[in-house]
Amino acid sequence: LAEGKRRGFEPALVIVYYGHNDFTNVYHHMFLGRASVDGMLRVTWHARNLLGMNTKGDFRYFRRSRIGPMLKPLQEWGLVRLDPGALRPVDNATLDVLEENTLQMVHAIEAAGVVGVLIPAVGNLHAEPYGPPEVTRLWEEGMALQPGPHQRKVLRRAADQEWLTPDIRLPQRGQQAIIALQTKQVLAFDLQRALDDVNFPYDETVFSDWLHFTEDGHAAV
Repeated sequence: LAEGKRRGFEPALVIVYYGHNDFTNVYHHMFLGRASVDGMLRVTWHARNLLGMNTKGDFRYFRRSRIGPMLKPLQEWGLVRLDPGALRPVDNATLDVLEENTLQMVHAIEAAGVVGVLIPAVGNLHAEPYGPPEVTRLWEEGMALQPGPHQRKVLRRAADQEWLTPDIRLPQRGQQAIIALQTKQVLAFDLQRALDDVNFPYDETVFSDWLHFTEDGHAAV
């Protein structure tokens, strides 16, 4: 905004469409820096390298992508137990960062004297969330339901409790936090509600993974 003004270009409208990275990168930075299975994952990553297997990026993303699937059977066998309350401080701190970043954008848009629109991101509800066993059971329960409002509600409850998914989706609390920060000049558009109204499928036909839209998904948005 400042650079545009300096060059004589002053937009009438600024649209901020959030990426899930505004939440997930902060979350993983806080959580994975404390992961106790780091050594086991690092050995696995090096083994893949020695076998000539593509690791699709550096160790940090490999760690993110494998920690959920690796801990899932260990939990099912009773060898590992994740405390559902243990990461609540990480959740709260991540949302605090999201709110602070949003406030800075709101203030910048207002200072520029233009109208702004904030659009919270939506995610794939059919992609499996990783976390404690209760999360898996809740997701499986939701996947067995008929498509519609009740299924979306159950699947969102499951996604909101994920800890170990490679890409953590923006939770409902994050959606609500962004919408609550709108002002008379910087409005919030509830994309999730708008998509729900047209029965958007939130599945693999419109997402390529947990977060990223396919061409059809982009077109629908």
